[in-house]
This record gives sequence, C-alpha cells and structure tokens, in this order.
Amino acid sequence: MADYFTLKSIAKRLGYATEVTILRLIRQKGLPAYKRRTKTRDRWYTNDDLIRIWELSMAEQDRQKLIAGNKHGPRRKAVMDSTIPESHVFCQDLSCLNGILVTPRYTEESQTIEKVDK
Repeated sequence: MADYFTLKSIAKRLGYATEVTILRLIRQKGLPAYKRRTKTRDRWYTNDDLIRIWELSMAEQDRQKLIAGNKHGPRRKAVMDSTIPESHVFCQDLSCLNGILVTPRYTEESQTIEKVDK
C-alpha cells in the first residue's frame, strides 16, 4: 500500500495534471483525502486503499445511473398533446394573417372577448 502526502503525488497517482483538479475531486466527488500533520506543516494525505474504495464507489454510482436510463436520471417518455388549449384559438379570416395563433382577451368594459395577436 502506497501513501501519498501531497496534492501533486495524489494527482500523479490518479492521472491528473494539476493539484486543482484533486481539490475539486475532494470537494465535489468525495475523494477520501485529509490534511495530515508532517514535521513542518499540514499536507493532504491519502493512500491506495482509500483511493481504490472511492473508485469502486464512483463506478457503482455510474453503473446505477446507466441502469436508471442516462446520466441525467431515468428516461422519460415525451407526452404529445395534439389538442389546442381553450385559451388559444385560430383566426379564421385574413385579418389575422391566415391562421396565426391568437389569445382571446376579455375586456371588462365591453364584456366581450376580443382577439389579441401575440
């Protein structure tokens, strides 16, 4: 079992080029690393066993996502509704440019419905 005492050595072990990526993995993906006191200062520490367990858990999470459908979650069927809502009507004459979708508007003054182009 190998021990890794710096972000640079952890990055090399995982195949990344920068230490910033390791910090991002620690914060966002839960990479098991912690600060450990050495003779002069605190350094990030992890070992092969911790990394192996983390890699297995990441693989299991990805597998569960794959089984569920895709990377965003379960697949959803699109529901196509061919009916037009009652709030929308099609204009039948040429005054509204041959079938442009218009929304009826109720005016309190006239108490009638007038067509308003959107």
